[in-house]
Amino acid sequence: MRTLLALAGALLSVEPVQACDIVKDPRPSWEQMIDEEEIVFVGTVIAVVPAEPADGSRRAVFRVEMPARGDIGTEARAVMDMNSCNRGFSVGDHVIFAGAPFETDDPQPAYMATDTGWDPTVHLDDPPNAEQLAQLDYVNKLAQEHAAREQRNEQDR
Repeated sequence: MRTLLALAGALLSVEPVQACDIVKDPRPSWEQMIDEEEIVFVGTVIAVVPAEPADGSRRAVFRVEMPARGDIGTEARAVMDMNSCNRGFSVGDHVIFAGAPFETDDPQPAYMATDTGWDPTVHLDDPPNAEQLAQLDYVNKLAQEHAAREQRNEQDR
């Protein structure tokens, strides 16, 4: 009986595996991760606000400087604090954001940054380092393709 109680106690003390602890093996390249994302843009966090209606989470509000994939306007909101795997952002953060739409009761559309061990979202240095410049070049190429598609869609309407 003591053995069973000790085993049960040991099982309860083991930390649960979070989704962000699971990584792909072999590790994909950064470009491959970006190519899988529904939402990609370069932007700067201009505010951190509570969710509406309040659900205990906050939103990082981005000024979108370079939309590269997805239906993004000039502002985008990223979900924070929903679980231990969410990406955190602070006012002034300049990032390449990569993620997906997130369904909430909030009337404002929201996105969740991917964070599964290896993360395509990049916090940019000022000035960006060589690797970040290469990543910005890749996103710029995606942005040009995105703009060309948007222009074709406008002409088709």
